[in-house]
Amino acid sequence: MSTYSKNTVAVNGKSIVLHVISAPAKNITLVTINSKVPDQNNYYGINGSFYILPPDNGDLLSISVVNDYPLKPSLSYGGRYNVGKNSISMDKGTIVYDGADDIVTHQIVDDYNDIAVVKRRNYWAQGGVSMSLNNNANWKAIMQAQELPAQDYETTRTALAYTNGATPYVYGIVTTTNCLPGDFRSAIKAAYSYDEAIFLDSGPSSQMRAKDSSGNLVTITGGNTPKEMVVFY
Repeated sequence: MSTYSKNTVAVNGKSIVLHVISAPAKNITLVTINSKVPDQNNYYGINGSFYILPPDNGDLLSISVVNDYPLKPSLSYGGRYNVGKNSISMDKGTIVYDGADDIVTHQIVDDYNDIAVVKRRNYWAQGGVSMSLNNNANWKAIMQAQELPAQDYETTRTALAYTNGATPYVYGIVTTTNCLPGDFRSAIKAAYSYDEAIFLDSGPSSQMRAKDSSGNLVTITGGNTPKEMVVFY
């Protein structure tokens, strides 16, 4: 069952509030949605992929695949994913759960067909932009190369992280504090010891639906309507 926690971390004189939902990796899946994350009465979780805003076709711009089936096959991008400037497919950070080996990895790929897993019908993969938690010297250059939106201004943000142990866990992190990506990353590193993480969609798309230890509903509602959700059972 998913769990929720809240943490406030001081970074560069700013108090950054981190909302975290977690569950074993085997209890995570990805689903398409047609309304805001807090409106998903059957699910707990966070917003997932970057996407095209309505009234356009709503294509997902980053990998979102379960058992080798893309959640929303691209209409405009010819089946390419992790799209960069000028609709160019590019390698970006992707968190992959391999159900056969019960392990989570961070892979840098541009197409779900290139994801390395034991069985193609037993995995899920969520693409974003690498946070490079263990590479302080180069994380910013990697982020820039993978073209994270909203690099240069403060906004609310979302991330997906994992730990591999006796039981691999996945963590969805949303900050309701407007901050730069570096401050968000620093707060996560100061508060937690994750193996790796990726940036997901930010700003008005940063949303969460969770339940705290007292059974109270926790909702973070942004202004956009995400097309895809990372679900924590």
